[in-house]
Amino acid sequence: MRVLMVAYYWINDGKESMIGVHKRCLRVGTALAERGHEVLLAPHGMKLPAEEPPGITFVELPFTPPRDKNECFGLAEEGSNRLRMLDRLTELAPDLLVIGEAPLSGMFLETAMCTAELDLPTVIFDNAYGDFLAEQMWYGQNGFADAMVLTGPTSFHWSDAPRCVRQVAPFVDDVPDAAEDLLDDLGIHAEPLVTIFAYDTKVERVALDVAASLDADAPTLLFLSRDPEKLRARLDDLRPHVQTHVIAPPADPVLFDLLRRSQLAIVKHGFMQITEAVSLGTPVLSIRHNGAEWMAYTPDFFHQFVAVTPGDDLNKTLAEIGRLLALPPEEVAKVHSGPFQAAEQVAAFLEEAHAAGRRDKEEECEARGFTFGRVTRALRHLVGPEVSSVHTLRATRINASRQRDQYALYVGYTANGTDRSARLVGTLYSFPGAAHGPYAADHANDRSLYTSPDGRIVLGIEVLQT
Repeated sequence: MRVLMVAYYWINDGKESMIGVHKRCLRVGTALAERGHEVLLAPHGMKLPAEEPPGITFVELPFTPPRDKNECFGLAEEGSNRLRMLDRLTELAPDLLVIGEAPLSGMFLETAMCTAELDLPTVIFDNAYGDFLAEQMWYGQNGFADAMVLTGPTSFHWSDAPRCVRQVAPFVDDVPDAAEDLLDDLGIHAEPLVTIFAYDTKVERVALDVAASLDADAPTLLFLSRDPEKLRARLDDLRPHVQTHVIAPPADPVLFDLLRRSQLAIVKHGFMQITEAVSLGTPVLSIRHNGAEWMAYTPDFFHQFVAVTPGDDLNKTLAEIGRLLALPPEEVAKVHSGPFQAAEQVAAFLEEAHAAGRRDKEEECEARGFTFGRVTRALRHLVGPEVSSVHTLRATRINASRQRDQYALYVGYTANGTDRSARLVGTLYSFPGAAHGPYAADHANDRSLYTSPDGRIVLGIEVLQT
């Protein structure tokens, strides 16, 4: 089996880096390679060449960010990204496509639309934020994806997930005592330990302020830095009373054993880092950059184990550190139960997804009101009366609000005896009459192609503001 995995890889100096999806794909890709499969990984946004892990080949997918978010909708033949992406996917010839996160926009959405056109079996990876949100995640994507993998602690898992949704623990390499030699070399034994992921610049800055404020009897601070010498020099200038050590980020088994042994982890505000640490029994001080806040989606009981802060109030930060260090370990342990081994489980699940092949999605699309009849009428408004039928329809949710959900629709249709493709936007309102009444102005232009008689469903070629 040849598997193509698509991930983003954004490292920004002085800003928040986003490589969690890439790392998740690397871990699954390694497990697939060990099972004898060919693995291709497209790390979107990688600017500098990186060393390829054994068994994984890095590839590029062609994509130019559109000037307008609506450029990818309409008659598919008009999209320049589409033609180049189709050619590249045809050249790579994967048997299975894995999209590292729900395809809401950009290259992920373009790849999703092209794989629908090529009729490739597709699996989406994403995070499990809790029972209800996991169910909603699948509901939003099951009109497109053939299967889904959701990652998170067991307390976040959907209790009644279908077989095509696989829920796994965080991607932790759980090797007991893997950090023993490192800790011996550093002279760290039974004393309390705080592990700091200082390769994020904001985490480093906040942690240095914390180090300068702690007393000598505070827990030992272990900084993980991509530039250990530079960080040691900064600590020397600070002359903190607390014991500190600085090392380069170790191999994953050592890293996760360090987390398990720590009384606290200080990390950036990323789902994977936080859930990995807490699943290992370690509370987290999370340093937040600007961006979406996802903690509200997680179970309420989980919030006590994570303190989220921008780090601009040192007294509050120190108070939260004190609170987290005082948490009973047996309470933190309730977040996750059972083994990890997520990469191996996902690799086996992807083999099953490949064997199952492409699933028909007409029923799922019709459940949202996107019927073949309605889509045909919309296409006739866009193309003309020569549209005779729709033969393929897939829908993936690209945004959601209380008033409406919007879906990107891939449509395969026949006109003048020739098979063609189009991409539409389907808007599903939460109450009847919406498109005729309070939201009529949103659909008053020629980019709206069809409105259902009850005013709940609109098909067009424009993404509305949420």
